[in-house]
Amino acid sequence: MLEGEVDVVADGERHTLRPGDAFWTATGAFIAFYETQGGGVRWLETSAPAPPPRYSYRFDRDWDYLVERLAVDTSAG
Repeated sequence: MLEGEVDVVADGERHTLRPGDAFWTATGAFIAFYETQGGGVRWLETSAPAPPPRYSYRFDRDWDYLVERLAVDTSAG
């Protein structure tokens, strides 16, 4: 963290990050950042190894949509 403060929810666990803090997760973790002080936030983000060329970012709404589509497609037979 460079500036500001955020709460990070990673796989259901909440953590508060402040300047000087570092945070990492395993591949495939669900992560959400929430600014908590009413101001700006800056952080430096890196990925190693590089993310895959497709499907590296997952959003619940996207997966929910795909589950619904697959259910419709399989019921059509």
